[in-house]
Amino acid sequence: MTEDEQRTAELLNELYAAQSRSLLPRLAEAHVFVSGACAEDLEHVRRMIAEEGEHRAWLAEAIGQAAGSVYPVWADPATGHLHYLALPALLPRVLGNMEQLARLYSEAPARCQGLLPEAADLITRITRRHREHLEQLRQIQQRMSAQPA
Repeated sequence: MTEDEQRTAELLNELYAAQSRSLLPRLAEAHVFVSGACAEDLEHVRRMIAEEGEHRAWLAEAIGQAAGSVYPVWADPATGHLHYLALPALLPRVLGNMEQLARLYSEAPARCQGLLPEAADLITRITRRHREHLEQLRQIQQRMSAQPA
């Protein structure tokens, strides 16, 4: 393993861990509540959750291509209480978490000297998707806050 591969694999593992601890994928197992009027928004959230899973798979593949191995990651125990809550109540926290994740990805290439070009391209692609997810989540939050209680 070259030094550039090692640095790249370490950075990708850091992003993989952050991605794995993201709140958005936890919504899939949390059985969040939405009113009938917001059911379509929940479908958009489910699609985003699936795309977040793709990010983890892409990162794991890129770590392997950099001659590294994926470090074990556990869920954030502070998110264990999210079950059966209403989606509008969770969205501010999910948005904050997604903003942190997007910022981490945006800043990542500058922190890794010798980042492999393929990994840089992947980070850029995932960063772009995170920004799309953020915008979609903000729109969902606006629609949900406009709904009568």
